[in-house]
Amino acid sequence: MSKPQKPETVVRNAIRETLLRIGVMVMTNAQIGRTHHGGLGCGSSDLVCCIRGRFVGLEVKTTTGVAAANQLAWGERLEENGGVYAVVRTPQEAVEVVQRVIAEARAA
Repeated sequence: MSKPQKPETVVRNAIRETLLRIGVMVMTNAQIGRTHHGGLGCGSSDLVCCIRGRFVGLEVKTTTGVAAANQLAWGERLEENGGVYAVVRTPQEAVEVVQRVIAEARAA
């Protein structure tokens, strides 16, 4: 019998599936425990996307979840380097980020 998924995992999977359905290149960032992270390192976003050539990091939280200091710092570094970072709680919020990135690319 499989373990029930954590609430944040359920939200992350729903966001990922929604983004894939609308054609976004999105990958789940590997997380290995609380102190050691695979993938992009400690504090990195749960989902990473490439949208119109922009690196987008989406930190997934439940309605009551709060981003940790190292997650926010990672997001700041990403934005300083031309990427986009957002904390999202629903598939709709993630779609809004995607729409904003696409609109910015069109305006450039």
